[in-house]
Amino acid sequence: MLLISGLAFGLFYIAYAYTMFYVTDFPNDAGGLAFPRAIYQSFTGIYLMEIMLATLFFLAQNDSGSQSAIVEAIFMCVSIAITVAVQYTMCTSFDPLTYYLPIDAEEFSQLDIPVSGKFGITKKVTRILNHRQSINDSDSVSTADQAVNEVYDNTMENAYLHPALRDPKPIIWIPCDNLGIAVDE
Repeated sequence: MLLISGLAFGLFYIAYAYTMFYVTDFPNDAGGLAFPRAIYQSFTGIYLMEIMLATLFFLAQNDSGSQSAIVEAIFMCVSIAITVAVQYTMCTSFDPLTYYLPIDAEEFSQLDIPVSGKFGITKKVTRILNHRQSINDSDSVSTADQAVNEVYDNTMENAYLHPALRDPKPIIWIPCDNLGIAVDE
């Protein structure tokens, strides 16, 4: 019986996995924000649990009718304050990262990366390897910067397009034929 039910559940798993991956279409895309939303909703549950426990501890009485769990109730109030601090820290730290990229390519190029790191490369060696000719003409520098920025902007705009839409159209050579199609093109 266990073998048959295990086989049935395995077949159901395969059928549902196939349905989820290849048949079901999800029209509403969360844009990667489902995980932060789930984390923030779990904080709601934590708040409710801590408030209910603090209330129960404040209401707890022993056999003589006096309150018996004041220390635990105060501990729960402190844990509520800690939970608020943790959620505030998470919101201020991670909310900007959910809507914006953490670093831009232009900012990355301006970072001051140390020259001698793990590999022990000195400044003199890197100066020899990265020798550049000095350019006195400021117009050529600004033109080069504009060209680089234009290529970068075009790359970012077309990054997720299908290659058939993104790549340049190929030139097709049509040989001369009796119908005159090559002449028309």
